[in-house]
Amino acid sequence: MKLLQNLRITIILLITFAGSLLLVACNMPGRATPTRVGLAPISTFAAQTVQAQLTQVSKPPATYEATFQFTITPQLTPEPGQTTTPGAPTSSPSCNMAKFVKDVSIPDNTGFAPGTHFVKTWRLENMGTCIWTPEYSLFFFQGDKMDAPDSVEISKNVAPGEIVDISVSMTAPGSPGAYKSEWKLHDSSNQVFGIGETANPVWTQILVVTESGLDFISSASSAYWRSGAPNREWIELTFGSAENDPNGVAKIVDNVELETGRLSGKVLLMVPMHENQGWISGHYQPYLIQQGNHFEARVGFLVNPDGTCGAGKVRFQLKYKEGDKVTSLGEWSKSCNGSLLPVDLDLSRLAGKSVQFILSVQADGSIQDDWAIWNSVQITK
Repeated sequence: MKLLQNLRITIILLITFAGSLLLVACNMPGRATPTRVGLAPISTFAAQTVQAQLTQVSKPPATYEATFQFTITPQLTPEPGQTTTPGAPTSSPSCNMAKFVKDVSIPDNTGFAPGTHFVKTWRLENMGTCIWTPEYSLFFFQGDKMDAPDSVEISKNVAPGEIVDISVSMTAPGSPGAYKSEWKLHDSSNQVFGIGETANPVWTQILVVTESGLDFISSASSAYWRSGAPNREWIELTFGSAENDPNGVAKIVDNVELETGRLSGKVLLMVPMHENQGWISGHYQPYLIQQGNHFEARVGFLVNPDGTCGAGKVRFQLKYKEGDKVTSLGEWSKSCNGSLLPVDLDLSRLAGKSVQFILSVQADGSIQDDWAIWNSVQITK
C-alpha cells in the first residue's frame, strides 16, 4: 500500500513538471526579443497628446534596448486681439505724442543778417489719445534760444488726429555762424513729450551772415581748418600752428618774400599735410551772396629760405557748402614760376544764397616746397 502511494506522488510530480515545461515552451519565442522598458502611467490628457504627436515607432533590432523620451508642449490659445506668435510685443498709443508735418516758415539754413527778427512756425499732428488743450505748451529744450520766450501755449484744443501750427518769435544773433534751437512739448501736468515714441524735439537752424563783402584773411582765424591725404583720415587743425607742422599749416604771415621777389603784406599761408596729394582746407562763416559779388585773389608761393622759387606745385580750390552739399566753384593749378596768378569769379548766379565758402590747397604730387599763399583774397561788390 505504501508503495502504491509513493507511485501516485511520483506520477503527480511528473505531470506537474511536464505541464510547467509545456507552459514555458508556449511562451518561448523562436529568437531573442528586446527588453521593453515600461512607461509610467500618465494622465488621459497627456496620453492623448502623445498619441496625437507620434505617428509611427520603428521596430528596433533584436539586440536594441528600447528607450523612449518625449516632451509634452502645451497648446496655447491666444486671447482675443492677441497675436498667436509667442513673445510678440504689443503696444498701444500713448496719451501724448506728436508728429512733425512740415516747416511752415523759415526752412533750415535760412540766412539772416545779424539782429534780424523772424517767426518760426512748425506744423504738428496730435498722434496720441489725449486732447491737447491750451494748457499744453511748446517749450525751449536746448541749443540757441535766440531771444525766444521760454514757452508758447497751444492756442486751441487739438483732438487726436488733428493738426495745429505753433509759432515762436526769435531774433538772429549778432555774430555770423550757424545757430540751432530745439523745442519739445509738455502737458498740463508738465509731462514732457515730443515727436514719436522717442520724444524727439522739433528744431530750427539758421545762418547769420554778413552782407557787405568778406575778407578771407582777416576772418581766417574764425574759420574751421582741417587737413588730410588720400590714404589718411582728415584731422582738425589749429589755426596759426608752427610752419613745420607735418599735419599742415594755416596762418597769417606778413612781410615775407613772395616768388615775385617782393615782400608781402598780410597773406594767408596754407601748407598741405606732408603726404603725396596732401591737402588743407578752411571752412568760413556763412555769407549771403548778393548780386554783383565777385571772388578775387592772387595765388602763388613763398620763396625758400635761400631765396629760390623751389619746386612748389599745387591746386588752389574754391568751394561752397549749402546745407550738407559741397560744390566746387573753381580750381587753379600753379607752379612756382616767379609770378602770382590772378583769380576773379563772378558770383551773381548764386545771389540770394547763404553759403559757407571753403578755401583749399592740394599738393600736386609731392609736398616739396608747397608754401602756398592766398593774397588779397576777398568777396567784393
